[in-house]
Order: sequence, then structure tokens, then C-alpha cells
Amino acid sequence: NINKISSIVEYIRALGFKMATFDKNDSISYNMSFFPQFYREYKEELETINYKQDFFFCGRDKGRKEFINRMKEKLSQIGTCKFIITNTISQDAMGYNKYIEELKNSRVVCEAVQTGQEGLTVRALEALFLKKKLITNNVRIKEYDFFHPNNIFVISEDTDVLTVQDFLDRPYTDVDKDIIKNYDVYHLLNYLSNL
Repeated sequence: NINKISSIVEYIRALGFKMATFDKNDSISYNMSFFPQFYREYKEELETINYKQDFFFCGRDKGRKEFINRMKEKLSQIGTCKFIITNTISQDAMGYNKYIEELKNSRVVCEAVQTGQEGLTVRALEALFLKKKLITNNVRIKEYDFFHPNNIFVISEDTDVLTVQDFLDRPYTDVDKDIIKNYDVYHLLNYLSNL
């Protein structure tokens, strides 16, 4: 409930802490600083040429299972899918290195944000840093400076598979490094040190 969250935020603020959030709506609702999601780049990661699957999803159910299964059913019409839905933190369940290997061996990263979530996810940044295409149901992703229609496709219940195929057929468009670095953990550390 919003009143309970507001009370907690005010209590923490009264203790002298400064707060930031990755969700623009939450930053407005709770009068917090906004800072987009961030990622720590793995320097040893290389672009994969031979993929094991076309589409990859790994995440917890969190009330999204039906949508995720419908997405998988739709995408299976045009390519191979590896979708893992768990009841635990999925990356930890398989180990983050194994998770990254699965992601690297996939043409497209898939994500399904929860209802009401508008902030950027780590999944989107993994796709950005690894130069992977992303299929997401987060309509707000189009507002970010790294968005390019060749790289990111916003899927909905009524998306036609031919539209997805057209997206897959387009070559990946490199994103400017100056844009990418704004989502690196070091950029966050610089930001926090200047608050």
C-alpha cells in the first residue's frame, strides 16, 4: 500500500539518508532522485556467432507465467526458445556465469516486466552491453536514449509473428559507447559521490 511505503520512505529520509530509484514514477511519488538501472560490464564477454537458441528468457514467475508462456508459444512459431521460469532468483539458481553463457548463446533476450513496473530492468542492460536484440513488454523502453527499433521490439498480446520476424531479419545497430557508459556502474558511483 502506498501510504505504508511513503511512511517507510519518510522514516529513512528522516535518518539522513538520500534515496534514489530506477523507476521514474516512484521518483515522483516518493520524492526521490531518479537514476536509471545500471550494469557491470563483463570485459571477457565476446559476441557469439553460433547460437544454441533464438529466444532466451530466465526469470521468476512473479505473476507473469501466463504472459511468458504465451510469448514463448508465439515466438516458437519462428524460432527455437529456451524459457526458464523458476520460483527462486533464477540467475542464482543456475549461477550467474551459467546464466550469462545461456544469454550469450541466444540471438534474442526476452523479458516480461510486471504490471505497473516502468523502470528499466537489468535484462534490458544485459542485452545492451552484450549487443543482443531484446523483446520486451515494457512500452516505456522507447523513451531511453539507447532505444533503436532494430535492436528492441515491444511485444504485446496482439503482436503478429510476421512483425517479430521482420524485427529479427533487421541487422543489429550498434549503440554509441557514450550512451552505453551512462548505464555502467562506474557512472552510478560518480553520480552518487556528487549527491
